[in-house]
Amino acid sequence: GIKCGYGVTTCTLPSPVRGICPEGWHLPARVEWNTLYHFVYNDQGLTSNTVGTYLKASTDWTAYTNIPTGIDAYGFSALPAGNRNNYYSDFGVAGNYAFFWSATGSDSADADERYLGYVYESFYNIWNDKDYGFSVRCLQD
Repeated sequence: GIKCGYGVTTCTLPSPVRGICPEGWHLPARVEWNTLYHFVYNDQGLTSNTVGTYLKASTDWTAYTNIPTGIDAYGFSALPAGNRNNYYSDFGVAGNYAFFWSATGSDSADADERYLGYVYESFYNIWNDKDYGFSVRCLQD
């Protein structure tokens, strides 16, 4: 009802953004994803970006040489659900990657995302086209 999203040039979203989340929950903004990242980084005493290993589920990830498949030390249990690719209109990379939307956007076409991959121990933050299909995680208000 707010008319925000892909292809809309201007809009103002409420904060926090409920989006698809149930009542009492909201989509995490970049600052909330950063809080999770920094908590795990500091709690584990890490010296490099290996945060992803601690957030990945311990099952269902494709194995890759010398990269842990997942420890799930915090119950985040990120599963490699893959994505819907907007260019090819197909679903792919299931078993290899987990992509999560953020409520933070840069413009009408791009938004912040976090992702984990089977070839990485990291928990990355990038911008991507809003017409991709990624998973969401909801945070309790």
